[in-house]
Amino acid sequence: MIVLRNYEEHVIKSGNHVAEYILLHRSEEFEVVEKNIKKDALVICRTDETHDNMNFYYIVSGSLKNADTDIVYQPGSTLCFKELETAMVFEVLEDTKMIWTIQKPLYDKLHLENNAIMQVLDQIQQKDAYTKEHTLRVTSYARQLAKLCGMNGREIYDVVMGSLCHDLGKIEIEDSILNKRGKLTEQEFDVIKTHVGYGYQHANEYLTDGQAEIVYAHHERIDGSGYPRGLSENQIAEGAKLLAVVDSYDAMTSDRPYRKGISVEDALAELKKGIGTLYKKEFVEVFCHWIENEEIKTTEVI
Repeated sequence: MIVLRNYEEHVIKSGNHVAEYILLHRSEEFEVVEKNIKKDALVICRTDETHDNMNFYYIVSGSLKNADTDIVYQPGSTLCFKELETAMVFEVLEDTKMIWTIQKPLYDKLHLENNAIMQVLDQIQQKDAYTKEHTLRVTSYARQLAKLCGMNGREIYDVVMGSLCHDLGKIEIEDSILNKRGKLTEQEFDVIKTHVGYGYQHANEYLTDGQAEIVYAHHERIDGSGYPRGLSENQIAEGAKLLAVVDSYDAMTSDRPYRKGISVEDALAELKKGIGTLYKKEFVEVFCHWIENEEIKTTEVI
């Protein structure tokens, strides 16, 4: 059993599978929730100073792994959380059922927050189906790259949330420009660039300041050639530098109405060519090594 304090949790959905919450019992003292989470989901636990809760988990079936320590929890395992100084990430290794007992009611809060994220993705879907699929792929890539680069649970969580909302501002762009079949004019590209500012405004409604900054800076580049603020190297958040790599990769390899996506090999070559000018060396090298040497399964993350 591990004991931590002051805890709040979010489940990020992967693939087409929904993480299901079932409220079994509610009283003034505590709630009991059954949680059914599908394989490949990501469970992220983070601190929140406004909550002083004792949380108890009992794993009924399935298994999950602490992404930072690689400790695997199987049926019969118990976890007790009280004060959490940094976020923790658990990878669900197979369909898992857990019973969650918590002192303070969070079921309704989690339900509302999850709905808010779903509404964000629905807005993107209604505006542009490509952008939603791109968002889900990029979030999956970013999550894995953050883990491979040794980021801690809090940092991985920020990267995931920033990635989910990185193109949210495109809901403000005119359809005729966003879905244009053909090369954009300089004026039209200037309009596309405004999605970053719009995205930052919307992200502030859902995300922390650090997560919103990832949204705001994901088109900035190491040499200062990016937009919208022309930030350079040390001025750019690490999460945004990481997101820039995977966002560029997916954009290059995806088919669009006006062009065919380039090959994986050519996209990786372009990323390597941009090391030190456009992209951070560590992120490019780790990402390229992963893509070149592993069987990639892109999971949707919600």
